[in-house]
Amino acid sequence: MRKWLLWILPAVLVTGCAKPAEKEAEALETVAEVSVAKATVRQLPTVLDFTGQFVPREGHVARVGATLPNRIATVTVKEGDPVTAGMVVATLETLAQSATARQLSEAATAAQSEFETNLRVAQLQLETAVAEAASDISQANSNLKIAQADYVKVKSGSRPQEIASAQAAVRQAVIARDQARRELVRVEALSKEGFIPAKDVEAARETLSTEEQAVLVAQNALELAQIGNRPEEIAAANERVKAAQESLSTVKVTATKRIATARATVEGARRAESTVQSKRSEAASATATAETSRIRSPFNGVVSKRILNPGDESDNLTPILEITDASKGLDFVASVSSAQAVAIKLGLPATIDADGSFVAGRTVNIGNADSATGLISVRISIPNPGKVRSGTFGKGRLTIPAAGNSVVIPAIAVVDRDGQSVVLVQEGDTVHVVPVITGVKSGNLISIRSGIKQGQSVITEGQYELTDGAKVRVKGS
Repeated sequence: MRKWLLWILPAVLVTGCAKPAEKEAEALETVAEVSVAKATVRQLPTVLDFTGQFVPREGHVARVGATLPNRIATVTVKEGDPVTAGMVVATLETLAQSATARQLSEAATAAQSEFETNLRVAQLQLETAVAEAASDISQANSNLKIAQADYVKVKSGSRPQEIASAQAAVRQAVIARDQARRELVRVEALSKEGFIPAKDVEAARETLSTEEQAVLVAQNALELAQIGNRPEEIAAANERVKAAQESLSTVKVTATKRIATARATVEGARRAESTVQSKRSEAASATATAETSRIRSPFNGVVSKRILNPGDESDNLTPILEITDASKGLDFVASVSSAQAVAIKLGLPATIDADGSFVAGRTVNIGNADSATGLISVRISIPNPGKVRSGTFGKGRLTIPAAGNSVVIPAIAVVDRDGQSVVLVQEGDTVHVVPVITGVKSGNLISIRSGIKQGQSVITEGQYELTDGAKVRVKGS
């Protein structure tokens, strides 16, 4: 039995060792079918794909809230609501400030009214003082002129025509007296005969007495006119002139004082305006403080964020709302690697996909590298965002024109072998593994900086299992 086993075991070993050798021989004789493409020379633009977010343009976003710490009373808008410039979008709890502002405003209005009334009264008093002073001075001047004219007349005495007039008056008086005497004689005779009553006689006697008195008066006036004024009359006229002059001086002094007093009253009333202005300032300040309780939109736009709600505390560091003005467009901000950023230039056209809504834009800013991530921010201006809203995420694509011609092959032809990029090149029925240095990739094409020449056939399908020197056959050949 043991001998039989010893004969069987070598036979088994020989048989087992023969099978791998047969498989290897079969493998060497296998020809793989592959697909190939020709390397061409052309300009290959760089296409950069990236993700980012739509944001408001710089200067077109505002975060509104309280300037001083305060509790929010109301928020009247929600995210997505349109707002207009000056529209109240939230209020703060500032009842005490509002009451104070109202009281100060009423006090300022009352002070203004009092000031205007006092000033008008003072101005009227000044106008009255000026008018009365002018009237009093005019009257005093008139009295002085009269006194001076009387003094000149008294001092000069009667003129010839005045004496002649006095003489004529005496003659007329004598004629009238004589006529009255004759009338009395006639009436007495008739009375004795009983033709007229006794009362007519009495009346005639009274008339004669009156006419005799008139003669005496006329004679005295003629005598005075002929003699002239006495020294005491001249002195009295002179005193009247002095009194009129003193009266004029007194009136002028009194008028000047009254006007000065009235003007001082006006100036005092005007000085009170500073008090009114102070009250106005206090009221304006209180009103401004109360107005801060009304949070207003600074421009027309849309509420892009509602950060706080009624009951929350707001201050100058914690806004209530973010309001965006998208009427001038939006920006799309993305982060790219430093290698990608080197090729990006300002003004490059870009296409952004926002959930199926495609919008066009151009690069307007390339930022500095982030110290933490090393990524660089790229800002793309979107002048017509359509219905896309700020805060929406999207996918962007930038096409960078090629600097010149380069060798281009399908990107699928490049494979990785132990960390090295290689391309499998077909030469006849044999494959050669060629290390390459790749350049930019655009879609399904890639540029080759070294390793491949124009016209070479590179394997694009079936290359992953091939080794250098393997036999191949192009499909369809």
